[in-house]
Amino acid sequence: MGCSQRSVGSLPGVGPKRLTALEAAGVFTVADLLKRVPKRYSDRRSSLPLDPVALKTVVASGNSEVTVEGRLQRVRRIFTRRPGFNLVQGEVIDGDGRTLRCIWFNRPYLAKSVDESKLVLLTGQLRQGRSSIELMNADISDPAAARGIQPQYGSLGGLGDKALRRLMAAALDALGEEPRLIDDPVPPELLSKRGLHPLGQALRELHRPADDTDILDLVNATTTAHQRLIYGELFAMQLEMAKASLAIRGRRKPHRYVIDDRLRATTKAVLPFRLTGAQRRCLGEIVADMNSATPMLRLLQGDVGCGKTIVAAMAALVAVESDLQVAFLSPTEMLAEQLAESLEGLFEGRHEVGLLTSSVEDRLTVSDRLSKGELKLVSGTHALIQDAVGFDRLGLVVIDEQHRFGVKQRLGMAAKGTVPDLLLMTATPIPRSLALAVFGDLSLSTIDELPPGRGIVQTELLEDSQRAEAIRIVQQAVVAGGRAFVVFPRIDNDDAGAASLSEQGVLYRKALGTSVGELTGRTEASERKRLLDDFRGGEISVLLATTVIEVGIDVPEATVIVIEGADRFGLSQLHQLRGRVGRSSRGGRCLAVHSSSCSPETLHRLSDFASTADGFALAELDLKTRGPGNLMGLEQSGFSQWTPARLASAVQWLEAAREDAFAFVEALETTSSTRQRDLGVAKILGMAGG
Repeated sequence: MGCSQRSVGSLPGVGPKRLTALEAAGVFTVADLLKRVPKRYSDRRSSLPLDPVALKTVVASGNSEVTVEGRLQRVRRIFTRRPGFNLVQGEVIDGDGRTLRCIWFNRPYLAKSVDESKLVLLTGQLRQGRSSIELMNADISDPAAARGIQPQYGSLGGLGDKALRRLMAAALDALGEEPRLIDDPVPPELLSKRGLHPLGQALRELHRPADDTDILDLVNATTTAHQRLIYGELFAMQLEMAKASLAIRGRRKPHRYVIDDRLRATTKAVLPFRLTGAQRRCLGEIVADMNSATPMLRLLQGDVGCGKTIVAAMAALVAVESDLQVAFLSPTEMLAEQLAESLEGLFEGRHEVGLLTSSVEDRLTVSDRLSKGELKLVSGTHALIQDAVGFDRLGLVVIDEQHRFGVKQRLGMAAKGTVPDLLLMTATPIPRSLALAVFGDLSLSTIDELPPGRGIVQTELLEDSQRAEAIRIVQQAVVAGGRAFVVFPRIDNDDAGAASLSEQGVLYRKALGTSVGELTGRTEASERKRLLDDFRGGEISVLLATTVIEVGIDVPEATVIVIEGADRFGLSQLHQLRGRVGRSSRGGRCLAVHSSSCSPETLHRLSDFASTADGFALAELDLKTRGPGNLMGLEQSGFSQWTPARLASAVQWLEAAREDAFAFVEALETTSSTRQRDLGVAKILGMAGG
């Protein structure tokens, strides 16, 4: 049996209980185990001498992980008054009699298990203690077995790092000298074309790095083995996108749009203002796609407040004036409600707009009218994707905040009609380095210009001890007739100490009195509508909220937003929240309240936010510092666990993976039946774990 199919239970040390735990963690075969590559590496190829000058130099440099060699002496347990806390102390002595103090937390067994006569390697963190330099929580290993570059795995299926290293060694021995025993999802001709190793060889190099491997290449995921894994993941992602794209683009639309003088006159009558040059350009690109014989597959993106909704609404007008139906899909009920309200106000009775969410009482009536073609425009949530919802002549699907939907959900919506056009929208600017990976061959339209008459939003950073200043500024805005948002990362308190609406919100209510409303994901739909109407009308001046107001809320009278717990948000989300104010010529103020104990790195990130108004620049910074999962909810596209370092090294492979995947599927398209093509793609995705 090949290594790919061999049960992990066949490895030494894996009994029934351990096997159950590993299978619960998704590890069923030896190949599954080997695909769990090290999270980091420890360089134990050489030992640091216990020379005081050398030790001080390492501590001063900040590169504090070191490996030292010697014998452990005087290892004893130190009793403390703190319940549940154990301290073990000792010292390592080298051949020249030099010593280094060692400290371990919560490892009481060491006091009795250390053999003081044996030579050991100690790998841990150096720090400057009160009276001397100390080695903290060092890993103790045998010099004969632990020399070299040691992989670090963390934990998996209840196994700690040491146990995982032993199990991985057994798995590598099972793999033997023939790495091709692991099924490789990438066709060999593509590996040869790109100069990449087979998967088995790459995994061996990552689990047992050669002594001459550059440790920085391992840390930064730039080894040839890492490149093979990165290319393989990208190839699998692009393969699925290629299959989906060809399924859409390979069909011809049965419907046509009527674009004539009557439509142009209607558009002028409906538009409340003149579009910007960027809006006109993007609308032209969209209409050109709609007017083609094959279905549109386009992404419309732009910074906060750039006017994407009006562009999508004009595209919808083209469809409904041609007697076709349009569906707007949003990730939340509130966004769907706000979009329906905006469309109704824009079309002023010319076209009825339906609403379909799980909270709509007459959703069966709405669904029935859609299926009969009596309703041409609908705004809804995931309820639109349900099998029970059908359309008569669906011509255009607009998916707002598309990054919150998976590929299958987008395709499910597209399958509602007979080859409808698909327009995706996002208010989260996507770095160009990610656009190809996430969207394959999706056409891209970017609104890179804000409408005239927008004021400047000034951003200020405040520590939580300065909250009274934030409350004072909100009071001033209310007295001046404005509106204010106060946003919290959580509704209730948590152990991590994040600012919460239930605790800090009391301070705002006490200072601002009856002019305060509260809006969260728990707010009922009817109450939510009343609150937003009262907020726009001025009956409520201050809205205490969670991030449900991040998108879709357009209140020009809002001039101040306070973001409590700003250190808990990424740059792109902070920018989206800031976009709730400054939507008129009066401009606005954004007060980012952060913990006084947040790290220097977090403060630097917040400073970037305060000094940068460009959403695209902030998205690039967020990508580099927090990774893509935090940037735009990319768990739907497979990037959520990628570190910034891995993503940076992957950029060079995006184009190659896309080219190879689309060519592969197109070749299957011409030489196989649809079923054979789908089976071929499914086999590769299954081997890749997709």
